[in-house]
Amino acid sequence: MKSHQDVLTRLQQRLLHHSDRIGVIREKLSELAQAYWQYVDFERELESHRENLVNILRLLGPKRADTTTKADRSSKIHTITKDVSASELCRKLPIWKSAREYLREAGESKVGDIQDFLAWLGREDVTRQAIESALKLHSNTFAVSTKGHERVVRLKKR
Repeated sequence: MKSHQDVLTRLQQRLLHHSDRIGVIREKLSELAQAYWQYVDFERELESHRENLVNILRLLGPKRADTTTKADRSSKIHTITKDVSASELCRKLPIWKSAREYLREAGESKVGDIQDFLAWLGREDVTRQAIESALKLHSNTFAVSTKGHERVVRLKKR
């Protein structure tokens, strides 16, 4: 059996060891912090771009999406979407997300213009009332105003 003094000495040595390690680890964490947060930012940005890509493919629909991906000679779209299920890509994009994607490219538009564009893409099932309802439900995303007799929609600034 070890003496009390031996145990005390070992505990003191462990205490010093842990103290030294904490100092080294804190230094290393400080050195790596910038790279770590940069990594976290890139991960978030990557997910955002991937989500936008999938939303656009869903908005375009299978035929137009297929045409676009075939035109992508570098196959980047295929590589990015290979882990996305076909059923996810074939699901219709919700109306509010469809309107958001349209407004990101077209800018301020009339509600009728949004409806016309969605119908042109094959979404004849989308009514003006459905768009109005989506705009109202997602009022944190859309700003609706009236110009003359027309309701005009734009995206709110983030």
